[in-house]
Amino acid sequence: MQKLLTAAASVLLFVNLAGNSANAQSVSVQPISNNLCKALAPAGWSVGATRGVNYTVISPDHGMTAAYGTAVMTRAQVQGFQGPQYRRPALLAQYLAEVTTGEPIAVTASHVDGTATTIDFQSASKHGTVTFTAAANPSDPGGYSIALRIAIAGEMDDMPIAGAVAESIDCGAAKPFQVSAR
Repeated sequence: MQKLLTAAASVLLFVNLAGNSANAQSVSVQPISNNLCKALAPAGWSVGATRGVNYTVISPDHGMTAAYGTAVMTRAQVQGFQGPQYRRPALLAQYLAEVTTGEPIAVTASHVDGTATTIDFQSASKHGTVTFTAAANPSDPGGYSIALRIAIAGEMDDMPIAGAVAESIDCGAAKPFQVSAR
């Protein structure tokens, strides 16, 4: 996916469909923000309920969602005392993708690119990806910190837009969110 570019008076989001530059399209976007984060999204998108992450934006028809979050897991959480979803970063990423999707998900693929891991998933009515990075938590040996971006769309053709919006989210020095068991 190509990065966001800003022109003098307008902002365009370049979406590379199916990884083929011949299919690249531009979509006009606008900045949207809350007190903590900002994103670039097509007209009509709005800040949504957070559902376990720092920042969520949704399309006008609620067919697409983009989210960003960070969290710090303690050694006790990793040991499973508050639920199995905290034991590994990939499990937490899947758990938060499911919470954000609002329905059970099935992992369809995963791949690692440098330090980031991307998990593709689908549910009964949605497709999505969650991309995350994780690191050991030096203040709590045995714990970890995680940052993730989630893109969800009802139609597979909308995934490039949801993914580009998720990539545009900037929360600066966002404080980690609290993850609680269901």
